[in-house]
Amino acid sequence: MHYWYFPYSVHVAYPPVIRQVSAPLAITENMTAFPSKSTSYPPVNTTRFTNSAKHSLELFKQAELLVRKISESETFANELMTAAQRSDQKKVDEMSASVGITAKFEAKFIPEGFRIELQSGDKDGKVIVNLRW
Repeated sequence: MHYWYFPYSVHVAYPPVIRQVSAPLAITENMTAFPSKSTSYPPVNTTRFTNSAKHSLELFKQAELLVRKISESETFANELMTAAQRSDQKKVDEMSASVGITAKFEAKFIPEGFRIELQSGDKDGKVIVNLRW
């Protein structure tokens, strides 16, 4: 790295003043960046969390039906991709449902590929699958 030599001295208009610097707010005792060990949290209730996981497992199984059909059937993949390129949403939805998906889903096609969002009825789980073409 090269530094440009500047032969002239710079004069400060005011003489330097010694100031007392205070500690940042995060260092003071009342305001810490992380909660202290004495902070109490409410008791954990995992009911919704486990329900979401159970619903997501079902959605994964249904997403697998579609992904497996696309990977194993060249004609199905060709028809789905052709319908998506023509922006035929009705045909894409019909083909996606024909593999046995019973969950609420939304199929989208974007320039990079195919995206399907599966959602459980009570909205406790959601699975998004992106396939590139």
